[in-house]
Amino acid sequence: KADLTVLHTFTPPSRSLLGSSLASSKLDEWGIPSSQVRLLERAQAFLKEVGLLKILEDGEIAQKHPPQAVKHGLYEIHAFGTADQNVRFRLRDGKPVSQILAEAQDDPSYDLIIMGTRGYTGLKKLLVGSIAQEVALHAPCSILVAKNLQPDQRVLVGVTGRETAL
Repeated sequence: KADLTVLHTFTPPSRSLLGSSLASSKLDEWGIPSSQVRLLERAQAFLKEVGLLKILEDGEIAQKHPPQAVKHGLYEIHAFGTADQNVRFRLRDGKPVSQILAEAQDDPSYDLIIMGTRGYTGLKKLLVGSIAQEVALHAPCSILVAKNLQPDQRVLVGVTGRETAL
């Protein structure tokens, strides 16, 4: 029943950043759905299909607001889950580490960031870097990193009897 924000970051190609930025601004201004909004609509349709969103009597998704540009480079759909919890889908334009940290700092109500990692080690980790590691070092809240998870894997959650662990 917890509120959930699903954040996707998108780094536009640097050679077309200015043109892409101008085009995006104009599309927003004219009310034409951008590729970012269409991506969020697809994510929302998937969650409706698997039964995770509240559906109204008319068959529509219960929403606080439809897909929209919140501000330049930030797009959002705000729906309600089956237990009336807030379910937000957000897309931020920019580099993943800076955008994930900006999201966490812009909304201090986040308690936990959950991220995946490919689990690179050695030279590959040095060359590619680790987004999860950078976020973990600078995040203003707790972070849970899931390594190489597959859809059919089981998950072990270890808990002590301490109040903070519960």
